[in-house]
Amino acid sequence: MTEATVAVATTTSQGACPPWCTTPGGCDARTAPHPDDRRHHSWTVVVPLSLEPPAHDMRVGPVGLEVYLTSDPQELCARLDQHRGDAEPAVRVFTGEGAAACYSASVTLAEAEDLARGILALIEEARRTR
Repeated sequence: MTEATVAVATTTSQGACPPWCTTPGGCDARTAPHPDDRRHHSWTVVVPLSLEPPAHDMRVGPVGLEVYLTSDPQELCARLDQHRGDAEPAVRVFTGEGAAACYSASVTLAEAEDLARGILALIEEARRTR
């Protein structure tokens, strides 16, 4: 374990939120009585996706659940997410929020670093060959 991992594990096992946690009201028994519901969340990175069709949303209408397109762009989002018992946070990558959410995946910090390096290498290659 790295020093950062040890610090995060120690902080979360003792019950205090890590410095990056922005969960409203904190992550203790007052806001989430059941321990399985206690999660730390960081701020969210949001990137509007200009090449994708507009986002969709859902609402309950007179005949049930209705899906409709909005004029809002789809968004690719990422944030740190950690259950109180986890040794280190994961990076959660998802599209949209709430009812508009379509896809979600959680990756380890190492996997997120590999993905970031891979994307940067692709960008570098594309710019070099223009």
